[in-house]
Amino acid sequence: LVREPPFPKMQQHRITVYQQAQQYCGYVSGPDEFAPTPDYMPAIWYHNNSFRDLNEMGIPEKNRFCCWVTSGIARTQNHRQRLGFLQLLSESDLKFDLYGRDLPDWAGGYGAVGNKWNVMAPYYYNLAIENYAENEWYVSEKLWDALLAWCLPIYYGGPAADKLLPPGSFLRLPSRDEKGIAYLKEITANPDAWQEAKEAIAEARQIILHELNLLNWLSKFVEQAF
Repeated sequence: LVREPPFPKMQQHRITVYQQAQQYCGYVSGPDEFAPTPDYMPAIWYHNNSFRDLNEMGIPEKNRFCCWVTSGIARTQNHRQRLGFLQLLSESDLKFDLYGRDLPDWAGGYGAVGNKWNVMAPYYYNLAIENYAENEWYVSEKLWDALLAWCLPIYYGGPAADKLLPPGSFLRLPSRDEKGIAYLKEITANPDAWQEAKEAIAEARQIILHELNLLNWLSKFVEQAF
């Protein structure tokens, strides 16, 4: 089971890893067409809350508008494109709070976070910007973390999210440029879009917790295999 995005510069290495894994594993999957079995990744999130808490807790108090939890990692062109968008946002007058590790000095922000829930829960909106959006399989914790914190994700990524989650549970960022910034300003100016999406967010959370999580993913695999 491979979870990392299939960055172009890593494709040959990825193919080699798949070939090696097939010598020892009966089932090898990954979120790309190079995998012996292309498949969505199970939902793995980065909230430290217990499963019971995430499943049973209601909507937390929302009193802030928009946040982005990201990092300063710049190993690939994809990472650098994300940082380029961050720089555009930093130079705009969009009001958002930035969190994350190893961010460049020009970005500012509040630094690394421990439990993402504590950071994200007070916000209506969360920027969920994937490092990779070029195939139909890849979607990461960026989307799961936002929804589990009852945020409405403003998502930049591939079409996998549309196949896995109910309509209206997230918004699509149209582009990582001035057009995208204008869209963000319009949406995050008030909580109206979040209010309209509450029921869809609740439905998406149940899908993440009870259908897409790793244990359910493994259970379905065992049922199908045996």
